[in-house]
Amino acid sequence: MGLTKRSKKRFAAQQVVVTLGALAHNVLVWAKRWLHDPLPGIAQFGVKRLVRDIFGIGGLVALNAQGQVTSIVLNQANRLSHWILAGLQLLTSSADVAVSLGET
Repeated sequence: MGLTKRSKKRFAAQQVVVTLGALAHNVLVWAKRWLHDPLPGIAQFGVKRLVRDIFGIGGLVALNAQGQVTSIVLNQANRLSHWILAGLQLLTSSADVAVSLGET
């Protein structure tokens, strides 16, 4: 995650930065595991490529009045959005979240 040296003067602040970096890394590893069954090709993606190519896909997220996600629209112009669409639809089907492609 790019945390190779101390960047904060206070030790406690540096611990928070390192802990947040570890949490971000773990979330990426979990997401890769969740997407592995519907998208077996994602196994070849490393952490940097996941962040740059998969989580860098533009789009829109619609929320209801309670702040819950109701739909996700991925930018159809992105070359990987068509590939990841089925995997995201499968992951979000139990939460009643619609995932689709569109112009964003």
